[in-house]
Amino acid sequence: DLETVQTAEELAAHVGAYLASRLERRPGAVDRVAADPDRTEADTRILEAYNRIVLPGDTEAAATARPFLEPARRLWATEETPRLDPAVVEAAFPQRIVPTSAGHLETFAKCPYRHFARSLLRLEPRPRGEVTPLENGRLAHRALEILHRRGAPPKDRAAIDALLRRIIEEIETEEEFRAYAFDPSGAFRLRSARRQLLHHLEIEAQRLEAAAFRPELFEQEFGTAKVPPLQIPLIGGGVALVRGRIDRIDLLRSGGAVEALVLDYKSNDLKNRSDLGNPVAVEQGFDLQIAVYLLVAEEVLGYRPYGGFYVPVLPRPVSSLGSNRRNPLDIRMRGIVPRDRKEEALGSLPLLRGVRGALPPDRDAVERLLVTLRGRIGRLAEEILAGRIDVSPAGGKSRFPCDHCEFAAVCRFDRRRDPIRRTPFEGLVGGRDDEFSGKKEATDPDSIH
Repeated sequence: DLETVQTAEELAAHVGAYLASRLERRPGAVDRVAADPDRTEADTRILEAYNRIVLPGDTEAAATARPFLEPARRLWATEETPRLDPAVVEAAFPQRIVPTSAGHLETFAKCPYRHFARSLLRLEPRPRGEVTPLENGRLAHRALEILHRRGAPPKDRAAIDALLRRIIEEIETEEEFRAYAFDPSGAFRLRSARRQLLHHLEIEAQRLEAAAFRPELFEQEFGTAKVPPLQIPLIGGGVALVRGRIDRIDLLRSGGAVEALVLDYKSNDLKNRSDLGNPVAVEQGFDLQIAVYLLVAEEVLGYRPYGGFYVPVLPRPVSSLGSNRRNPLDIRMRGIVPRDRKEEALGSLPLLRGVRGALPPDRDAVERLLVTLRGRIGRLAEEILAGRIDVSPAGGKSRFPCDHCEFAAVCRFDRRRDPIRRTPFEGLVGGRDDEFSGKKEATDPDSIH
């Protein structure tokens, strides 16, 4: 992305690497050389012209052109299925223990190379000198955690606004949120985030009034010294240890059983996110987060899994108000709950998107979906242990992983030319899902923490 270039050297490296990749990565290049030698010669002339621009014009400098391009060629060109050396895998995952999270698993499922860059190389985008959507999301999480710990939000809009203002005043002085006071644009984003949270809380107050579930756990961590991780034994030996944090868990106590409804906060409005909260997307591997949290609720925390929601806590402005007076901004969630009992989480309010024929019919169907997911996690962990790091994105037209990838500058994937997987599990090798689905304990509990 040339918009991120900050120096002439970076610009030269970007352009040179792209030109080098035209020679190295063109499908069937060898065959086309014979069929169209003029085109190959044209590419060569482009490279020569480039070298004259970035290098002095003497003969000795011209001789260094190829060495100059070698690092770029190695960076941009990719093999069909590159894998890490087994010794590197062993160093990264000793005893075949794969520490991971729902987000990391989703990243690997959608593109192994992105997972490699983010989780193994731990590359980070260049910091931006402004308040970003990430800070807005953290602000929303913190404010909602404080608010719900103090009780359900009041139903009156003025009371919600007053409470939210007091909470924002408390947390804006915390070190993590000092950026909001840096310049006028940060102050504007803070006011905007407060208004968006107010809209969310108005709808959430209505839902909680009609729902049987009550908020009880906030920012619930798992995979810590106090709370163990979700453990998925692998057929080749070893175990996947899934760690993370659940934004909120609402509980329903009925007799001796306690059922869990997990909530994950999202900053966008979810209108165009049909890949979230959809059982088909869970089975295919595009959406793992809510289902992983339900497995944690069941196997780690000891609750019966009921369902889960993705909740838009910072809804976007709308061009016109809807006809529903109780929800004129059309703020709605996506999620997975049993169709025959959805009123226990929603009351009679139409707050769930994409429910037409998509919800599991009953709690047993939710359980079957979680068993399938457990097997999928095992398959992904086995592929990570196999050292798979290929540039192999999976996705459709509406939600393609490359569209928002922070590592596009070190990948140079071209969807017009390079292969695309239709689903995350297309082309994966290893065991079947059902080989991983049994609820087993890790054989070496001392290694878990």
